[in-house]
Amino acid sequence: MIRERENKKEQITFLTLTFLVVYSCSYLLSDTFGRFMLRYGNPFVSSANQPVSYMNLAFTVLVLTLVITIRLLIKRTDFKKTVSALAVGGCLTALIVAGYFVNCNFTASAMEDRAVLDHFFYKTSDEKLNEKYDENETKEIIRLCKQLKPVSENEQRKLEKNYRKNGESSDVVSITVIYEESFGQNLDININIDGNKIYVDKGTGLHDKEVVVFFKDNGLTKYFR
Repeated sequence: MIRERENKKEQITFLTLTFLVVYSCSYLLSDTFGRFMLRYGNPFVSSANQPVSYMNLAFTVLVLTLVITIRLLIKRTDFKKTVSALAVGGCLTALIVAGYFVNCNFTASAMEDRAVLDHFFYKTSDEKLNEKYDENETKEIIRLCKQLKPVSENEQRKLEKNYRKNGESSDVVSITVIYEESFGQNLDININIDGNKIYVDKGTGLHDKEVVVFFKDNGLTKYFR
């Protein structure tokens, strides 16, 4: 009985230390996780706002699950217990990843129910445009920004391919809107207008390429022609 209790203590100690080591190492991969997930999160949430800590935890749980499964296989533990451990770890990992998307959506919800702290309209050439719009026009521009909807997947691929080939024009207008804190952080959105195209540059994504999400024009571009 004493030896059995010692074994349990050893197992708990081993798993605790493994968790702490893997979780600490996951911080070295935070940028990689962030770049990978940029393409899949809420279209308005960029690299500055995404909750990468979820991916650190998901990675840690996944590695810990594999370690536990390997230990059970080595000890030739009952097959059902091994499968159960693998299934629980896999489900927990999936749940944490789902939490990432939920957090992104909660952060983006600031556009609907939080106050605007500040806003800037300017061209790539650093020409400030704020003074060109009165209070009503400014409110309408911000309202249109939060009502933007992404284009279809086919249109997204076409526009993204063209963007990577030709890049931005010299007259791109950037709209930055900063919202009051929601779900633990402020939301900064940065919407770009290039002629009749509207897009958000979310940062560097897979293969170190920019993740760019295009939106349908809901009347926003007419203010910057």
